[in-house]
Amino acid sequence: LTYLNEPARMFVMPRVAEKTRQQLRTLYREMLVMNAILGMGGSVLLVGVYLSIELPFPTDPPFPLYTAIIMGGALVNLLVGPVGAILAMSGNERNNFIANTAGLAVTVVCVVASILLQAPVIAVCGVALSSASVNLINTVSLIRFLTSSDGSEPTC
Repeated sequence: LTYLNEPARMFVMPRVAEKTRQQLRTLYREMLVMNAILGMGGSVLLVGVYLSIELPFPTDPPFPLYTAIIMGGALVNLLVGPVGAILAMSGNERNNFIANTAGLAVTVVCVVASILLQAPVIAVCGVALSSASVNLINTVSLIRFLTSSDGSEPTC
């Protein structure tokens, strides 16, 4: 699911430069539709593979739980799209840096908590939460950027 973001990245990246906020809004909406379709197709494919192919390693519990947590985080990433690339290419790379710093902090906190509490599920949650938080923070930043009004409509 994580790699299904690449078609969206290739769709938006050549089109970001010199665009107005309205053009970026339209581009982002188109990308979200494409990612939603890819997300549904990718999820169906992954569930089908998981149910029909025996994996070459043990899949006893808690493997299904850990897999579901990580795939949930990957699905969030896919559904919000490559917002970090749009932010960085539209002159808002500082917001992208802040989001990535927050994601790193989530990872560190979860790994330390996992070690201290001897609970591997916390580290697994950290994997999903880290990248999902980066993308959610970037999404909020992008939406704020696209909806802000400073009296003019500059190109990005």
